Amino acid sequence: MLSIAPDSGITVEQCVQLTDPPVRPSPSGSGEVVLHDGDGLCLVVLLVMHQDRSTLPAIVTFRHCLQSIFGYPNDEAQWGDPRLRGLGYSFFEIIDSPWTGRLQRYNRQAFPTAHWWPPGNYRHFVMSCHESMGEFLAEDMRIDLQPGDFLTAASKALARIVA
Repeated sequence: MLSIAPDSGITVEQCVQLTDPPVRPSPSGSGEVVLHDGDGLCLVVLLVMHQDRSTLPAIVTFRHCLQSIFGYPNDEAQWGDPRLRGLGYSFFEIIDSPWTGRLQRYNRQAFPTAHWWPPGNYRHFVMSCHESMGEFLAEDMRIDLQPGDFLTAASKALARIVA
C-alpha cells in the first residue's frame, strides 16, 4: 500500500501540517469531489473552514499528479494513527515519503534496466477529512478559495478538467 499506513515506515516527524492558506476541511463534512484526469491534473472540490469559522468552497489543485488515493480511512480510524492524532482535519505533506521509490520499483518489474522517472520533484500530500482521506503524489498543491456555493465551485473544477 502506498498510503501512510503504519507499516509504511513513515514517522510522525515526517507528517508536516500545512497552514497556508489558514483553512482546513470542514469538520461538519466537506463533501469532497475528486477529479483526476489522465494528464496529471487532479482537482479536489470541498468545503473548508477558515480561522473565523466561516465555511466556503475551495478547489485544491495538485499539479502533475502521478497518483491519487481517496476514501477510507475515515476520521475515527485516522484518530487511531499516532502520526495524525490530535491534528484534526487538515492538509499535510509527508517529507521524504517512500511513495516515489515504490512506483519506481513497480515500474522496474516491466523495465528492469530503465531509469524511469518523469522529471520533477514529486511530493506526498495528505488531506484528512470528516469521512475520508486523500493522498496525492504531485509536484505541488494549491488551495484556491471560491466565491459562491459548492455547485459553482464543482462546475468550475469540472470545466478545468475537460477543457
